[in-house]
Amino acid sequence: MRQTARMADDWRVTATLASADEARDVVRALHAHEVDQSRRAEHGARIAVSRDDASVFLYADTRAAAEAGEQTLRDLLAQHGVTAEPRLDRWHHAEERWEDADAVLSESEEHERLEAEETEESRASGVADWEVRI
Repeated sequence: MRQTARMADDWRVTATLASADEARDVVRALHAHEVDQSRRAEHGARIAVSRDDASVFLYADTRAAAEAGEQTLRDLLAQHGVTAEPRLDRWHHAEERWEDADAVLSESEEHERLEAEETEESRASGVADWEVRI
């Protein structure tokens, strides 16, 4: 069960492939891509990757990170000649389920999501979460 809006899986990319073997190969290609990027000292968004049978899942804490992961996944699928259509979803906190990324949230949920994204961006940039002026 989800407990906070700041968990790293608020955004998810899902791709269902033809077989579990294809999914396993795609996960290996994603890992190889990540290792290759690290060797080049290029640091991008942090994405968690998992697989269940023929489905591959990428989890991120921001939409931008999820979209970057989706593009990388699309590129790797094309390079390996694998047919799948990745789908971008986000966690709907009130309903406790995955929804289409473009689904409209309530005003309070949208405010909470924006605050969580801004907090994460602030932490990533090294800027303080808040400041006091005296």
